[in-house]
Amino acid sequence: MSSNTEQLDKFFKEHLDFVKGSNISSVFFPKKVKVIEDGVLINGTFRYWFSENKHVATDKTYLLTYKRGANHLLLLIGIKEEEANKQ
Repeated sequence: MSSNTEQLDKFFKEHLDFVKGSNISSVFFPKKVKVIEDGVLINGTFRYWFSENKHVATDKTYLLTYKRGANHLLLLIGIKEEEANKQ
């Protein structure tokens, strides 16, 4: 297990609570993936909608951090939304 499991648990819980509490459907379409020294930057379109309301689409960039485990297994240790101009 990663030492940052708490951070990941918090990230997923916040997003799950938001989606469940708002009765939202959502999807993320990756457009660009870039491996950098700190991890992997993933840029794409995040779309979500509430029941019958219009779809909302916004560009998002996330930094995924990981560490290498046994047998070259990559273990996710962090997910952070990056500022749009930081790419």
